[in-house]
Amino acid sequence: MSDLVNTPEHWETSKFIAESFKEKHETVLIEIERFLQVYKNTEYTNANFKCVKRNILKRAHTETDYYKLTDSAFNLVVMRLKGEIAMAYKVALIKECNRMRAVLENGRSSK
Repeated sequence: MSDLVNTPEHWETSKFIAESFKEKHETVLIEIERFLQVYKNTEYTNANFKCVKRNILKRAHTETDYYKLTDSAFNLVVMRLKGEIAMAYKVALIKECNRMRAVLENGRSSK
């Protein structure tokens, strides 16, 4: 990942998502590609998803195919997963958003 050190956001991989959320990597790839089919070639997807295909001769995914994703893309992909760990992550993310909203609202009301 040293080639990504100078980017403004942290990058992660589809393989990391699969390992962290106890999903098959193939499942994660399918969810990414379903998202990209709907939002293909937009400024957002081009900036946040980088496909790394090591075996361009095969149509099916290989063990070496993966995506690099920004933090934003990481969250979008996890939102598409259905497992227990993914659900816990979604709940924690929603709680954090609610906490931040409350902080912002309290800041506005104290002025």
